[in-house]
Amino acid sequence: MVKMASGATSLRRFLPRSPHVFGVAFLIAGSLTAIFAIRSLEHLKPPETDYGQHLGRHMRYTFAEVAAIDSMLGALVVSENKQNALDLIQKTADRFYVRLENLSGLKTGPLSNPAGPINLTANALMEQLDKIVVAGVPLNPGALNEAKTLSHSLLQETGDFTRQVELDVDRMLRHRRKLASAVSFEVAFSIFLLLILAMLTFGLFLYNRRIVRKLQISNGQDSLTDLSNRRGFTDWIGQKVLDEPDTQFAFLLFDVDRFKAINDNFGHFTGDRILKHTAAHLRLFFGVEGHVARWGGDEFVAVVRLRSEGTAALEHKLIKLISRPPELPMDGGGTMPVGLSCGVSLWPQDAETVDEAVSRADAALLEAKRNGRGRFAFYHDDLSEKQRRQDAIRSDLKRAIADGEFFLVYQPQFCVRSNKIVGAEALIRWRSSRTGTIIRPDEFIAVAEESQHIWSIDTFVLNTACRAAAHWVNMPNGLDRIAINLSPHSFQRVGLGAHVEAILRRWNMPAHKLELEITEGVLLSESPQLNENLAALKALGIRLALDDFGTGYSNVAYLARLRPDLLKIDRSFLREPNDHMRKSIIQGVSRISSSIGATTLVEGVETQADLDFVRESGCSLVQGYLLAYPMPEDELQALLVKTNQPDAALPATP
Repeated sequence: MVKMASGATSLRRFLPRSPHVFGVAFLIAGSLTAIFAIRSLEHLKPPETDYGQHLGRHMRYTFAEVAAIDSMLGALVVSENKQNALDLIQKTADRFYVRLENLSGLKTGPLSNPAGPINLTANALMEQLDKIVVAGVPLNPGALNEAKTLSHSLLQETGDFTRQVELDVDRMLRHRRKLASAVSFEVAFSIFLLLILAMLTFGLFLYNRRIVRKLQISNGQDSLTDLSNRRGFTDWIGQKVLDEPDTQFAFLLFDVDRFKAINDNFGHFTGDRILKHTAAHLRLFFGVEGHVARWGGDEFVAVVRLRSEGTAALEHKLIKLISRPPELPMDGGGTMPVGLSCGVSLWPQDAETVDEAVSRADAALLEAKRNGRGRFAFYHDDLSEKQRRQDAIRSDLKRAIADGEFFLVYQPQFCVRSNKIVGAEALIRWRSSRTGTIIRPDEFIAVAEESQHIWSIDTFVLNTACRAAAHWVNMPNGLDRIAINLSPHSFQRVGLGAHVEAILRRWNMPAHKLELEITEGVLLSESPQLNENLAALKALGIRLALDDFGTGYSNVAYLARLRPDLLKIDRSFLREPNDHMRKSIIQGVSRISSSIGATTLVEGVETQADLDFVRESGCSLVQGYLLAYPMPEDELQALLVKTNQPDAALPATP
């Protein structure tokens, strides 16, 4: 262990700190390129073309004003002298004065030079017009001719000046376009250079990172968790076996419960945080006495030295670890429990080689997960046979779905007050054409979930059960509902509500007669897709039942969020040896159920004593072998006709 720690430390000492080195290089390259681009933008400061265009507009207006005066005076020279002509001259002179005031306010222009020809001519024309207005009528033809001469000269001078301004503006605009084109090329080249530098820097970073990962792997270290990887673990255990050939070891294979669902719902970043958190927690538990390694994905292997007392201390430690799983702090507040399952094999009792020990720990892990996750199991010889059977099921499953080897049976649900069948739970079975035997759901459902075939199976159950129940719910004294178990994977599937609605419509099945059962573990995901599906099912009017209530997390907050129509009390509570405790639990669940407007159903009623106890506890709905075994469709039809008659008693199975 010390050797591995020092080796990892020495490795990190010689590895380049690539994120910092390449980050600084990229920053320098980007800064130089940006400076080059900004420097190029300085050339975009052009001559003042905007002011030239402004002056040009004023000169065009002035030219138009002078042209109007010149035209008016030319007309008045040959016309009769009338009072309205004098008024016209006065108004024209006023407008011309205003125009001259506007020109005089410009910083450059024809009036900026007092001795300029336009300034002198304009002032002379203005004085001559004032003299004509002051003299009054009759108008003096000589004064008009003199004003006409001045206006004609001013018109010529103003036109020449205006054309020169426009030529200057055009020249400056052409120069500006040339500069803009050059600068655009320089800026584009700067951006292109920056992209090239960025790509080179990023490529070097990835190359360096790949080298670092290869060095870590070759040194036997997992880059994410800093634990040993498979190679490091193999080297460690090989050395331990050589150093301590007579020592017994326990191989513990851990798996993060529902890790794929967490990864899908919360993202890979949260998944990586969970793996790091789990690695640190396992190293805290087993790193002192043994060795912890990341085996791959969400699997971890720990090897501990067995003490003289055997596995008792190990079992105590596993109970402590699994009963109080590590909790990951979440960014939005609160924590997420990281559930673990564990399989244990002993060396050399259970296996002759390290690979065989890990393989048998994996078989024990599968057994633990089949029994409900969040637990541990030790390897025993029967598990090898179970493993072979699981492998056979895995290889046959796809063919069985295609060949239609699945069928449904129905277990009635009774009301103990009315003695009537009020519902039935659809249960799937598989009759293998290869062996002719019935394969139980607890053997193939987990395999179907792992191999992504569960959606096809759930669709088959929905279609078959709704087809059959469409008749039962409409017959006289028929069923109130049909109950169907859906996989947790299906509750996370996009479009579940629309899928169920299409099946109901296909078989003309009322939505409020369908009851879908959901387990408490599904609610842990807190995923938006789950919430969307539950809301869609509720909107359709479909009933929701919380299955096996009390065996999982039993959080009242889940009840408030789900608002189920039915709580199913697990059969394990009927096996509680303390009668007072058993009654208190079931009555407590019944009160919770009533408070949220749900009904309660007790599963696993197998004896008359169980039935009497349920009646005394105040629960009205029951299901179990005492009253009826799961049965085919035609037998349930006959039992409905027989049982749901007036004054009929509850049936009893042999």
